Amino acid sequence: MGRMYFWIVLGVGAPIWLYVRWNRSKKQSRAFRHGQEVLVNGFFVYVLSVIYLTLFSHSVDMGIHPHTFNWIPLVEMKWLLYRPEVAWMNIAGNILMFIPLGVFLPMMFRGRLKMGWMVCIGLICSFAIECVQCWMGTRNADIDDVLLNTMGAVVGFVVYRTGRIIKEVQYWSLSDERRPPRG
Repeated sequence: MGRMYFWIVLGVGAPIWLYVRWNRSKKQSRAFRHGQEVLVNGFFVYVLSVIYLTLFSHSVDMGIHPHTFNWIPLVEMKWLLYRPEVAWMNIAGNILMFIPLGVFLPMMFRGRLKMGWMVCIGLICSFAIECVQCWMGTRNADIDDVLLNTMGAVVGFVVYRTGRIIKEVQYWSLSDERRPPRG
């Protein structure tokens, strides 16, 4: 049943998204920037993927009753020790799922996003997903997922910042080589 809702949302949402993006590109007076459009549309696909994976795909049953929210950190991690294959999938999946958020958002804000904001955005997005999961009753809502997702957003932000630093160092080293010697 949940997958049907996703396809309905996608069937309605995607055409609306494309219409809005098309109208926006027509209204812009400056030249159309393909790189920015690829980035924004890639982010849209990422958000749809996260919505599908967190709200509509099959879940791994860890014994928590639907419509409940585990507020105690690391309690469920302890139980996952008895199921290591599920533990790795849970930990790695939650971290990996939010790494793109930590990369996409600073790129979309052209590097003006700071680490503190990224933590807040990752925390709020993850908490919202967990609340919807609790409300829907189809997945287990857990504070550990919020912490792991936030960690993933921070890892993505660090990857983005490291890439920018490397790019700047390469730019300045190339600029120094092109300069004529002083004296």
